[in-house]
Amino acid sequence: MATNILKISNLKVAYGGIQAVKGVSLEVNDGELVTLIGANGAGKTTTLKAITGTLPQCKVEGEMHYMGEHTKGTPRSAWSSKSWPWCRKGAACLRA
Repeated sequence: MATNILKISNLKVAYGGIQAVKGVSLEVNDGELVTLIGANGAGKTTTLKAITGTLPQCKVEGEMHYMGEHTKGTPRSAWSSKSWPWCRKGAACLRA
């Protein structure tokens, strides 16, 4: 049975009044490599920045479980440092 590493449910990101990401959900299991693809402006980078907690100026909603730990209600800095080695734009996603 695969171990669930990351689970994102109903991720929404807004830059002011502009909804940039709407309802993204995904799961990543141990040993999987996941790639986000899409046209320019589709929200790939915004999604990764929301997961890593690097969008302090934006309204980010949804739920994230990392290594089974629910992150809702915890400071972004507490979980972004955990997820950052996994997902960085322009770099391979490797487990540290």
